[in-house]
Amino acid sequence: MKKSQTLRLTLTAVVIAIIIIMAYFPQIGFIYIVPEMVAITFILIPVCVAAIVLGKYYGFAAGACFGIMSLVMSYLRPAAGNLLFQYPWVSILPRLFIGPAVYFAHKFFKRLFEKSKNRYVKDFLPLHFAATCGVLTNTALVYICAYSTMILMPALETVPWAFLLGLYSINMSLEILAVNLLVPPICAALRKAGFDKKVANIANITNQTEPQSDAADMKAQKTDAQND
Repeated sequence: MKKSQTLRLTLTAVVIAIIIIMAYFPQIGFIYIVPEMVAITFILIPVCVAAIVLGKYYGFAAGACFGIMSLVMSYLRPAAGNLLFQYPWVSILPRLFIGPAVYFAHKFFKRLFEKSKNRYVKDFLPLHFAATCGVLTNTALVYICAYSTMILMPALETVPWAFLLGLYSINMSLEILAVNLLVPPICAALRKAGFDKKVANIANITNQTEPQSDAADMKAQKTDAQND
């Protein structure tokens, strides 16, 4: 396994550990403004960071962990607003798309603004757009899956849907605010620490040493053949 992949896997494990801790301890990952209702999910922050810094596959893994913890916590802390999240297609399925959506949004806006002379527009604006895209993806897909479930299972409508829709909208606004405040500076700090360059350098060194080692092996084989 390449050293760059090992480094990414290690940091993905750290992100997953952070997600589990945030989900398990009350009022950290899932914050309830209205008791027993739908929570604001600040776990979107590490998921967005993982997708931007580590890549789409690692963002996918972080989103999957987010969904699994959402499912687990809906049983550990049962509430009227959590009832729908006891179904995997509501709690897990939408979260699988957050990482890839953030990754491709960041890639798109980074290419769009790469010629800008303004440092904020070039470096930070793509991070803001990508993080916002992650929140919108999560909210839209959860909304679609939850609403579809309530149509198919009318008995699950323990809380008026219009009220839940209002809560989803409020939560989405607060989540957008949170990710825009925290995701860009976290990603910028990781870049300043040279993390992205470190991964790239390890990958380049590995790619350079592999052909050299292959050539050395071929030379050794030729020498052995001549001696024979």
